[in-house]
Amino acid sequence: MVLALLAATALAGGWELDGVAADSALEVSPDGRFAVVSVRRVDTNGDGRLAPPDLKSLLLLDHGREIYCFGDGVFAYRDKMPRFSDDGELIALALPDQVLGWTPWQGSDVVVFDPEARVEVARYPDGINPVWLWDGLLAYQRADRVVIAGEDGLVELDPAALVEADRVRLRGVVADPWNERVLASLSAKPTWAGRVAGQGPEDRSRGVMVQITRADGEWVMERLPFEGFMPVPTRDGVYAFQPRGDVNQSGRYEVGADGVDLVRDGEVVVEDVVFHGLYDLDGVRVVLARREGGFVVERVEGPRTLTTGLSMDGATGLVQHGGRTVLVARRDDGSVGTALFLWNTDGQLTPLVDPPALRPVPRAEGLYYLRASSSPPGALVFITWPELLGDRTSSQPGR
Repeated sequence: MVLALLAATALAGGWELDGVAADSALEVSPDGRFAVVSVRRVDTNGDGRLAPPDLKSLLLLDHGREIYCFGDGVFAYRDKMPRFSDDGELIALALPDQVLGWTPWQGSDVVVFDPEARVEVARYPDGINPVWLWDGLLAYQRADRVVIAGEDGLVELDPAALVEADRVRLRGVVADPWNERVLASLSAKPTWAGRVAGQGPEDRSRGVMVQITRADGEWVMERLPFEGFMPVPTRDGVYAFQPRGDVNQSGRYEVGADGVDLVRDGEVVVEDVVFHGLYDLDGVRVVLARREGGFVVERVEGPRTLTTGLSMDGATGLVQHGGRTVLVARRDDGSVGTALFLWNTDGQLTPLVDPPALRPVPRAEGLYYLRASSSPPGALVFITWPELLGDRTSSQPGR
């Protein structure tokens, strides 16, 4: 297939790419040269327009120009984005069978790709969610098992064997570079939906965690002595999220409605926080907490409220690079859509980009983000820091 080069619209020191929707995802190489973005540009359901549930394409860009397409119109709404290696020389991603109607629960292969040469380096069958490890090895999920790929071949491990339950699902795998271990999150639930939320506030909905380490050349599994969803390793411990129970008394536990608590080594440190809302920012550990119908940014140690006045929005989050921290959030001032702010450790905010703005990726030269609504068109935008900041150096309180 001859790939069409997508035109890069010139900005003052930047570029933008049409065709992204609000559910598109974005990953950028450490040096900012390569980017991978999902776009909706093929009318796969034949209704004459581009919008969900049309399947998406996954593009590799070099300085804003499309140089490779991993799959044209085959990625589902919940597409799994690739991950660049620490040196940016390789990309690991899960590629589905090139058939229409693929979903995240159907078969895919884990592929290692060289963006410079535009060639596939390795392929591992039946895998999802690749994770680069501290020494360049690759870990990924194969059904409910963890596979580690290295020079000596593949090692397949079954962390569910350590759990006394009839059926256990592997929720995810993360790397802990400080302790050179892989952390696996499991849930004793009978369905795939149980990965996200349980059917009730039973103890078994809390999930279990297993660490995988290497000793004398052998990989060893050990169950951690505390529960929670999705471990978040830090230099001084393992954080996780635990369900708060049936807080709204609906008869079932739901992550979105009832919320989760942040725990460290099994002990609650902040109540009612956002799932996956923990961030380490230059030694300042903060969490997104749900307070009075909105979000606030709080220090974990304390805690002390830093930034308030953020409306509930699933896109809220912080990203950091080179000492700059960018907050994507919707203010409670009636604005529509999320905007981007430069976030300071004292809670002050400097406006950067007006809504709609999603998926910020800061790099040394500037900021990448998606400007999109519920359907195409839209744009992948890059703006240099001098353009963004200009004379906008005055900060304002979080609220």
